Amino acid sequence: MLPPINPFITFINDNQTITIQCNPIVDCSQSTFIYEQEELDSLSFTLQNEGSTYLVYCLKDKDGNILEENQKEFFLDTTAPEIKVSIDDFYIDSEFVLWDECTLQIDIEDASKAETKLYVDGQSVDFQNELFVTKENKEICIECCDEYNNKSKKILKIDSQPISITSNIQTEYTTQSEIVFDSSIEWDFLEIEEYLDGEKIDTIKQGTTFDKTGFYQFILRDTRYPYLVKEVQSFTFTNQLPSVVLPDSYVTNQNQILQYEINCPYFKSGNLMVNGQYYSLEDTISFEANDDEKRIYQLQITVQDLFDQTVFEQREYVIDRRHLNFDFFFNNTSVEKEQIYFTTCINYDIQLNKEAEVTVKQWIENQPIYTDLYTSLQLLKPNQTLVCQICLEDGLNEPVNRQYIFYKLNEVIEVSETESKPLKRIWSVKEDKVLLKEEKEEIMPVCKILVNGQETDKASFFDTIQIVFLKDPSNYLKMVKINGKEISMDKFKTNSLSQFVYEFKAIQPSYKINVIMENSMKKENQKDSEIKVSQKWLMIFIIPILFLIKKLYEKNSNISSE
Repeated sequence: MLPPINPFITFINDNQTITIQCNPIVDCSQSTFIYEQEELDSLSFTLQNEGSTYLVYCLKDKDGNILEENQKEFFLDTTAPEIKVSIDDFYIDSEFVLWDECTLQIDIEDASKAETKLYVDGQSVDFQNELFVTKENKEICIECCDEYNNKSKKILKIDSQPISITSNIQTEYTTQSEIVFDSSIEWDFLEIEEYLDGEKIDTIKQGTTFDKTGFYQFILRDTRYPYLVKEVQSFTFTNQLPSVVLPDSYVTNQNQILQYEINCPYFKSGNLMVNGQYYSLEDTISFEANDDEKRIYQLQITVQDLFDQTVFEQREYVIDRRHLNFDFFFNNTSVEKEQIYFTTCINYDIQLNKEAEVTVKQWIENQPIYTDLYTSLQLLKPNQTLVCQICLEDGLNEPVNRQYIFYKLNEVIEVSETESKPLKRIWSVKEDKVLLKEEKEEIMPVCKILVNGQETDKASFFDTIQIVFLKDPSNYLKMVKINGKEISMDKFKTNSLSQFVYEFKAIQPSYKINVIMENSMKKENQKDSEIKVSQKWLMIFIIPILFLIKKLYEKNSNISSE
């Protein structure tokens, strides 16, 4: 802290020249004044150095008495305030180029208690360290004066060069994979930085291509003026179409809930339509049908992304819970029984209650037939039987199997209704009308003797012999004898063709078979057959046995003689 002003002397500063004025009590001629270690020979001196300097003095009166010994500090500041203006750390001196707008950073240095004035296009504005200017402004003036009356002034001229740049991409979302900027500007000092999702990937001039999905930004820069930066384009690009993963069309007998997946990163809109009714994509869609009911669901789904790319998918889903069944018609009449008697086949029809695969297998007298059923029935001879097995499969329900046995009867003629003989009734057609005809002759039971499935009177050793009786409500098997021994009816079995069968192996030289059958009128029909059995195969077994017995006998004889 400086000492208080001495009442004995005062100092007058005139443009760095200091004059000492003494009080009348002070005898200046006897007093001593030393400035910067040099004694003054007058009462004035010039401040020599920037900063603080000191005057040391000793004051005396006329009698030589010391009035005061002290020192005086003087501070010299001749440095004008420094005005610095920058844009993003790029310092501007007198003129700068401006495209659109910017913020100036104004800093005042080497100033103590400075007063700063700011003018924009001649209009005074409040001074702040940051000043926002646009391409419409022309001049910036900054004036500064510190407490020592040091003054500075800076005038900045704004060279407005508005720049407009366009490209071939004008939308926020695009599928174009190439960008080209217009060439109307001078590109000598200009370059464009390319960014993908915020990361710089390239520096280009007037265009480039790209193939990665993401957010692209293009920043224009002037290589001379780092602060000249402008975003000239930004958009989102994709080369991927949205997709919808739906189950393939199906037919099932189980109720279902629709499961699907949408792959659309830039989703915009979408909807579901089921049988003409719209639903939201958030709705739960179920496909259902009641028992023994079939329902068809037509599904359409539409998804659109922000690139206006649309994907459309449609499917058909069928819930079929109908029970599998069919009706069989023969000669235009629905058949409900397993056995069918006929003389002439006019037509047949299998009417399904739903879509199914139909398999028909046929046998005539135990022999498989591979023609269609109509042809097989035409080939069938009187008194022969044809077994037809019909199988339905739809892949949903258990297969349905039915068997029909066709009996081909002899031709019949029309007879009087008053005849009381046992008659066989069949249907026939005359002049497009179905007529009932009756057989004149009585229906007699039928029996067959088979050897290995063939009608013959010869057999080999250990062949299979069968007695086959055609079961019919009007026929009865009364008695069966083999070589005079009666066979119990309990030993007969019913085969898959609904025939009554007894079978045994041929091991005797011959078999005499007597079969007595009876119809509903108690009239008997007898069938006598004899099967001769060849002994050739029997000898193959007997000769080795006899040879073995002979060897054993000879061996026993030798032992006895010893």
